[in-house]
Amino acid sequence: MKRSEKFCLLLEQSRALGLPEVDLNTATEFLKNHEYGLCLDTVLTQLFEHGIAIDAAFYHLVVEITEKMDLKEADYVFMRGCIK
Repeated sequence: MKRSEKFCLLLEQSRALGLPEVDLNTATEFLKNHEYGLCLDTVLTQLFEHGIAIDAAFYHLVVEITEKMDLKEADYVFMRGCIK
């Protein structure tokens, strides 16, 4: 799966989890402009800030994306606390 496809999946799943449209729109604009880091940061930060629970599959998708972006686990480990 291509990077852009993984990000589209991330956005679709975030919508299904209940991330507000305003946050999805912001993340989508970043994605359209190939600002992958800002897109990911927006999604993860807003899921966390809104207290939206995620499942292990969503977290695994985040891990896949961040590994391809050469990000350290410390950059997104706070999301583990959102797994329900």
